[in-house]
Amino acid sequence: MTTELSYIERRMITLAEVLLTRTREAKVEWSTTDRGNRFSHSGRSSSVWIEGKFDSDGDWNGTLTLLNSEGEVVELLQCGFEPRGDDTYNPSPWNKTLEELHDLARRRALNVDKVIDETLRELGID
Repeated sequence: MTTELSYIERRMITLAEVLLTRTREAKVEWSTTDRGNRFSHSGRSSSVWIEGKFDSDGDWNGTLTLLNSEGEVVELLQCGFEPRGDDTYNPSPWNKTLEELHDLARRRALNVDKVIDETLRELGID
């Protein structure tokens, strides 16, 4: 059984995909927040948070939050699971996008690649 997506859900999925693409291209800057699993990007008229973690079943659960210029939450895109009809569930197609966006936002916000490179250099590996 597939659930029909609303207009807003489709737009939020598009936003997640564009953020992922622009982050890969190093055109979006991410910052850390006071919550260890949340990273933020601020634009001129809005900002977004991406946060997530693995649950006890090993499934990644994440949320992309859109905020307006006043910092009010205006919309969310959360990982979802579609029932298969046999008491099991398939992950929603956008779950992987949110997981990858979170991973890349984390890497950018914490400068993970730079820290690894510097550590390797200190150990004599170029």
